[in-house]
Amino acid sequence: MKKLLILLLLAFALPTYAHVIQKDGYFEGMMHILPDDNPAAGTTTSIYFMFDRDKKVVTSCDCTVSVLKDEKVLYTEQIRNKFSFYFPKIGIYTVTLAGKDFNLNWDIRIDRDVRTYTKYYIIAFGVIALVLGVILLKRRRSN
Repeated sequence: MKKLLILLLLAFALPTYAHVIQKDGYFEGMMHILPDDNPAAGTTTSIYFMFDRDKKVVTSCDCTVSVLKDEKVLYTEQIRNKFSFYFPKIGIYTVTLAGKDFNLNWDIRIDRDVRTYTKYYIIAFGVIALVLGVILLKRRRSN
């Protein structure tokens, strides 16, 4: 019974994201995604990097960041430590950060779409408005 309960809880668990550190030689990079390390399709996402070289904090780097989906490059830019990107649809993207002597990669899973939620809100608002309209009409007819 206990195992079944644990399996059910795991089946309905929401995905969690963490600051994943990637390392190439003596260079380490950590990626932080706003908002809350949980990006969504259909909106612009801010992505920040923190760096460490030989256990010393580096405030920025002259790096090239690329965003790929299905091995196709969607975006490339020279950055110091941050950039913004519009994820067009749900799926798995790869963020690559390359400098003189390092190359770091992160996979990002986009599993929600803000446009879908907007559609649901519009539909819900429409249903509520329709129900309230029917209730008001019935009250007026009964008076």
